Amino acid sequence: MDDSAPEVKLVVYPRAPHAFDTMLPDRTLLAMRPGYDADATADARRQVIAFLTAHGLISGSSSR
Repeated sequence: MDDSAPEVKLVVYPRAPHAFDTMLPDRTLLAMRPGYDADATADARRQVIAFLTAHGLISGSSSR
């Protein structure tokens, strides 16, 4: 990464399973239990929007 690249922050959600932002049926796949975590999803989306807004990639009013 060159010096002009924005700093990227890694966030670990310790209680959030794999695919935490997708509503999936309750099951085990490849020894993992994917599932939805509403709090982790909300925080991750907020942080992505803040990052993209800070770097001029979207307007501050964007949501989803």
